[in-house]
Amino acid sequence: MPSQYLKTWYLAVIERMVLYAAPVWGFNLQTRARRNLSALQRTFLLRIAKANRHTSTVALQQLAGVVPLELSLEREALCGRLFRLGMKVYVDERECLPDSVQKIGNRWFMPPWKFNIIDRFIYNGQPIPRDCRVYFTDGSKIAGSVGSAFCAFHGDQMIYTWRVTLDSHNSIFQAEIIAIYEALKWHLLNSPGENFLILTDSFSTVVALRSNRQRNILLQKLIKKYYEFNGHFGALA
Repeated sequence: MPSQYLKTWYLAVIERMVLYAAPVWGFNLQTRARRNLSALQRTFLLRIAKANRHTSTVALQQLAGVVPLELSLEREALCGRLFRLGMKVYVDERECLPDSVQKIGNRWFMPPWKFNIIDRFIYNGQPIPRDCRVYFTDGSKIAGSVGSAFCAFHGDQMIYTWRVTLDSHNSIFQAEIIAIYEALKWHLLNSPGENFLILTDSFSTVVALRSNRQRNILLQKLIKKYYEFNGHFGALA
């Protein structure tokens, strides 16, 4: 396959998969994580550049015309927090606020600091109530590393984030369950009397929770935690 096709496939598919949810996990990476990103990218660069396997990674990046993956991750994480979430970020120890940065072009229909992220979601055909606590949960597995995380919103403000690295033998399904469980636990401890909505991209978890016969221990704990809310409005979607 020609190199330009391989490069397009890498940038459009592989890199976008790796950079998924970068604003959540893409900051302050440890040395081991950086090495894993470099090793992952090197596999594809060898094919794009059609070079010998003894060629250095830096040389491969130059030959292929591809930015180092850790730099792409840093850019995606900074832009995501700054433009999508309206959060302040630090670049070279300098504070950057959303209203102090100009976005060139018409990619954004309105300045990112003027829209509320919760207003972008619809639940059961209706906007999410402003007094409702909203939790976004996710589980992922990249290069053998399994992670689980959630973030909490009240109105348009992110009020809490949580993440943990799990053992490599854990599955994505288990990571998704743990994220939902921890979101429920945090809500029960900090705002037990308030309505809440948990949003997950794991359809299999939602289906499993609706099953009447559930043998999975993690799901049993999750269901038990859900019923500790004593009738307060809560939903999982």
